[in-house]
Amino acid sequence: RILFCGHEFADGYRYTREWVDANCEDVEVSRCERQEVEAHIASADIAVPLMTRLGPELLERGAQGRLKLVLQYGVGLEGVDIDAASDRARVRVARIPSEKTGNAVS
Repeated sequence: RILFCGHEFADGYRYTREWVDANCEDVEVSRCERQEVEAHIASADIAVPLMTRLGPELLERGAQGRLKLVLQYGVGLEGVDIDAASDRARVRVARIPSEKTGNAVS
């Protein structure tokens, strides 16, 4: 399950959902409001934070469930506590720089 943590950058969500729907049978792409991330992050394998801050508590909650990767489209990992993700929660953090993501040109 891929969780978009907010409704910003709708094109990135749409592109991801269209590609996954066409190419992956068992993968769900969903999104929630920022204030709802805590309730959904443990059921996600991949979290796309967008403009949502992912601090130690949210990352640990996610890692207690299924979370394995935080993947940011474009720029902007300053809202992700990378140390907490890698050291405490054992969650990988990556970004995809691209003008095609609906985020800023990187």
